[in-house]
Amino acid sequence: MAVRHLAIACSETANLHCCSHLDNLDRTLRSCHHIGPLKQLHGRFVQLGLHLHLVLSTTLMQAYARSAGRQGAAAASEVLRAQPEPDAFCYNVVVGAWAELGLHDEALGFLALMRRANHRPNRYTFPLLTQTCASLVRLGAIHGLAIRAGYASDAAVATAVLRAYGKLAVLGDARAVFDGIEAADDVAYAAIITTCRENGDGVAALSMFGRSKTNSSSGSGVISASLKACCESFGGLLCGQWIHGYAVRTGLASDSCVSSCLIGLYSQLGDSNDAYKVFVETPERDVVAWNAMISGFACNGFEEEAFRVFMEMVSGNEKPTAGTLVGVIKACCVLENVMMVFPYSLKSGIGEDASVQTSVLDAFVKCRGLEAACLFFDGMPERSVVAWTALMAGFVDGGRCSQALCLLPEMQQENVVPDSGTFVCALLACARTGRLEPGKCIHGYMVRHFTGFSEMESTAISDMYAKCGNMNYAILCFKSASRENLIGWSSMVAAYGRHGQAGEALDLFDCMVNSGARPDRVAFLSVLSACSHAGLVEKGWQYFNRMAEEFGIEPDERHYGCMVDLLGRAGLLDEARSLLVQMQGKATTRAYGALLSACSRHCDHVLASSVVSVLVNGECGDGGVYALLRNMYATEGLRPTGESQATPHRVSCRPVTTGIRA
Repeated sequence: MAVRHLAIACSETANLHCCSHLDNLDRTLRSCHHIGPLKQLHGRFVQLGLHLHLVLSTTLMQAYARSAGRQGAAAASEVLRAQPEPDAFCYNVVVGAWAELGLHDEALGFLALMRRANHRPNRYTFPLLTQTCASLVRLGAIHGLAIRAGYASDAAVATAVLRAYGKLAVLGDARAVFDGIEAADDVAYAAIITTCRENGDGVAALSMFGRSKTNSSSGSGVISASLKACCESFGGLLCGQWIHGYAVRTGLASDSCVSSCLIGLYSQLGDSNDAYKVFVETPERDVVAWNAMISGFACNGFEEEAFRVFMEMVSGNEKPTAGTLVGVIKACCVLENVMMVFPYSLKSGIGEDASVQTSVLDAFVKCRGLEAACLFFDGMPERSVVAWTALMAGFVDGGRCSQALCLLPEMQQENVVPDSGTFVCALLACARTGRLEPGKCIHGYMVRHFTGFSEMESTAISDMYAKCGNMNYAILCFKSASRENLIGWSSMVAAYGRHGQAGEALDLFDCMVNSGARPDRVAFLSVLSACSHAGLVEKGWQYFNRMAEEFGIEPDERHYGCMVDLLGRAGLLDEARSLLVQMQGKATTRAYGALLSACSRHCDHVLASSVVSVLVNGECGDGGVYALLRNMYATEGLRPTGESQATPHRVSCRPVTTGIRA
């Protein structure tokens, strides 16, 4: 489209002094992003003599520089050399194109040409040179050149240089550069705070924030964001308390920005009590502090507390923002709370915000069901890809996978481009329903439009093929994915187990461990499940014992359930019962059901009756468990009798003709 428009514009530009036509050429050039059409247009420029026009040539250089990596930088260099009198901006474009690729020899070569043409490097040149500088010697040379050019105290140049020193882990030089700035602005303070954080010096970062307040910096969002990232990057509750103590000693704890960061830090570490103490002790809470506290409670599962803080905020003088409503709606696990918050958002004028409406849609899916969610979705004035994906995820979770897949063509009809999350939901729907053909179509679309797959995407693709029965494609997709993807390893081990290829599952698990990946609970659950399906008792015990002995992972009820199922399938009912006893009251209905199923297969009525007795006394059984016992006795010609009319599902399967205990 851009090529056609530019060709028309070129043909109409017989008079080079026609400003409207030149403006049209400049605008169209900026919309062209591919090297092939740009080269065609470049040739047309030469034919018409437009390659000598400084403004158009500069725009052409910029288009080349952003289009095709090294090839584009080389083409931009050719345009520069053809210019009779290029200005400093032209040189900066080419220098930046080579520097961004990390090719500093070429960038410095054009810097030398720039100086020979009597153009001094300016405050925009040096940041271009430092952005990807990976050599301390080269960075020192660039820094020295900036000092000789008189830019040592310039905020923009010094900020770029200190960030480059920070990336090379030379924090002392970075702080020295910062101290040389005559009037540090918010960007400079944010850069030094970020540099201190990246080099592990949280106290220095907090100290720099204190200096920004002392020097009457505006305390803008860039500084606040840098401080927030600094606090969140230091893991461990003890480290967080240490930073908090430093803030108290230096008087920074009363600052709203610092307190908001501390609230977020404590909430991230799961300590909602200390987060709330910081919130209460903050003398002047702004909307950021309120939002941090609401989100903190919501993320840690304290939904009622989050809603209570929101009500306090509304009753006070602080006006909630869209971020506030998103946080509190996510915390609403009860529909009544959602119905209170959303009308307020409409009255305050925030309810039309896309993020708020998407949060309400998600809350409807979780609280009321899909029908109400669909009605709300149909009434949304603006439906983003996030809203479409939220509804699709609701359909998948609700078992309505066919309807979830129907949303994809509807999205495209409304010109909404699906994103990674959308396709992962769609692949999950295909996997759950065993629909291979739609899954292959989705995979093909992703191959054509994505430049590589993330761990989540590659796992979803291989899992879809495995669950749809095409193990060959699943293996190919798995082998093409990153070997650092632990979820992908676990998914593939489980897939081999489901398809009866226990040997391959165990080999893959061992390969994962040998590659340096550390298995987690899910990985061990997958390999134990594979052992269970194949009846590999000895191997199962080996992996079960390795969890705690080798990797320090305590088995939970799911792992015990797999082992009970494995022992039961092998007829080792006494060992299975002993393992249940070891669970010390943590055995689930699923584990007892596995043992009961084994009793049915091996006709052990005595143990089966004992299992039912435990379930009845513990009130943890369900109808399926008792139906299984009923069928077992029916097969043997025995008749179970109901325990009482008041509890129709609680049956004591007492035989009529024998003396087996119920």
